Amino acid sequence: RADVEPDDVLTMLLGVFFAAPAGNTPERTGRLLDLIVDALRP
Repeated sequence: RADVEPDDVLTMLLGVFFAAPAGNTPERTGRLLDLIVDALRP
């Protein structure tokens, strides 16, 4: 998407990893990353 800055993407990715609880599962991480990818699609 043309309206998204690289820093915005980095902030989203960092949010997934820093805001997730310590017991986060790989499946949940995958779902969160899927949401990010979907949000970036035009």
